[in-house]
Amino acid sequence: GTAFLSIKKGDKESLLDTAKILEKEGFKILATSGTAEFLARNGVRCEKVLKFSEGRPNIVDMMKNGQIDLVINTPSGKKRTLSDAYHLRRTAMELNIPYFTTVAGAKAAVEAIVAMKKEKMDVKPLQEYYQAP
Repeated sequence: GTAFLSIKKGDKESLLDTAKILEKEGFKILATSGTAEFLARNGVRCEKVLKFSEGRPNIVDMMKNGQIDLVINTPSGKKRTLSDAYHLRRTAMELNIPYFTTVAGAKAAVEAIVAMKKEKMDVKPLQEYYQAP
């Protein structure tokens, strides 16, 4: 699939390994300009994509076109960034695209993707885990 990353300055180092895992697992990585530059400097292949506020075609257009499978966005809290994050979040929710806004959430999601690829996961009632022998 394709993952979009837009990571605030303070979270970039924390999410570098997560981006590397996504790449290793075969994800194509798209990123905003600052994130793309950081990833490229650290050996992660990625393509730059425009934010919603930067013109078209942008990441929201790509989401609506079915080109994005996962979004990791840790917004900085700046007014312009919040507007971009709003459009990302709204589109992701409307289209059921997994969307993560924290380092911990993104790491957990990527770990789950790796685990699911390694082994089949079954669903069973909680009671089966606690049945008496």
